[in-house]
Amino acid sequence: MWAAGHRLESLFFSAVGEAELRYGAAILRTVQRRETLVWDIERMLGEAFEDRVLPFDSGAARCRAVRCRPTSLLEGIAKAPPPSAL
Repeated sequence: MWAAGHRLESLFFSAVGEAELRYGAAILRTVQRRETLVWDIERMLGEAFEDRVLPFDSGAARCRAVRCRPTSLLEGIAKAPPPSAL
């Protein structure tokens, strides 16, 4: 695994990834599984990444849009043109 070759303190996580994780947990039908997953996500983000969750703003969305096609709902939203361009 690529991340295993790096110090944890040198790694960052994206807010888009956080949103995907939280959304995936939120749509689970089994309450116990959902609560366990939410706890695991909170623990991972809090312990492993602390303050190293990178924001995903409009500039990042535009940069991302020119690099690849969307592979998820959030990426599709991020690639949408600004309302002023419509």
